[in-house]
Amino acid sequence: MHQQPISQVQPTDATNDECRNQWWGSQATGVAQFSTGALTNSGAANGTATYTVTATNAAACNTVTFTVVVTIQPTLTASLANPATICSGASVAAVAPTANIAGTTYTWTLPTMSAGISGGAAQATGVATFSTGALTNSGAANGTATYTVTATNAAACNTVTFTVVVTIQPTLTASLANPATICSGASVAAVAPTANIAGTTYTLDAANDECRNQWWSSTGNRCSNFLNRSLDKLRSSQRHSYLYGNGDECSSM
Repeated sequence: MHQQPISQVQPTDATNDECRNQWWGSQATGVAQFSTGALTNSGAANGTATYTVTATNAAACNTVTFTVVVTIQPTLTASLANPATICSGASVAAVAPTANIAGTTYTWTLPTMSAGISGGAAQATGVATFSTGALTNSGAANGTATYTVTATNAAACNTVTFTVVVTIQPTLTASLANPATICSGASVAAVAPTANIAGTTYTLDAANDECRNQWWSSTGNRCSNFLNRSLDKLRSSQRHSYLYGNGDECSSM
């Protein structure tokens, strides 16, 4: 009578315990083929599952035992938090995303940009850090540049894709035309300067020569100090004239 070959399979150990609790049970009934079922590696490096296989055949007096080692790669994970808001014309400096496997590299395509945003660049060759290059906002409100980043590692079977959103503030511009000439004692009525961003506010810093018209600057006593220095110079000049021009020191008293 013809006898079917019988083999028994049982995993015995793992060189990396990331694969622990993931082994499939032993095969007690003889089968014609070896298989493992699904093996999962939750770690950050390759793991192994080592099976001890016993071959049996009724037509032979002996059995044969050998091992089969299955190597399981880990699953790559990677991400990067959105960076802090940048000013128009600035860039996001090189920053390393977070990955569970050392040596992960990243590529990205040209960003998707909202209205008014320009700049940025694609990265076709894998690099260890993410950066943007200069991004410009010509609008009057915050804009965004959204990058799609792909993480790759030769030690993993998968790639990971994630997005990074960069927010770019606009550049403020503001101006006000000189008002019409006013009469002494009058004032310039409240007038709003022109600005490209809503909610802009203004402070006044008067120059020294405006003090002669009694304008006060935002720095407090600048005008007062300027006038005091002017009076001191005037007194000194008058004393000099009395001493040397008239030759009578007492005339300055």
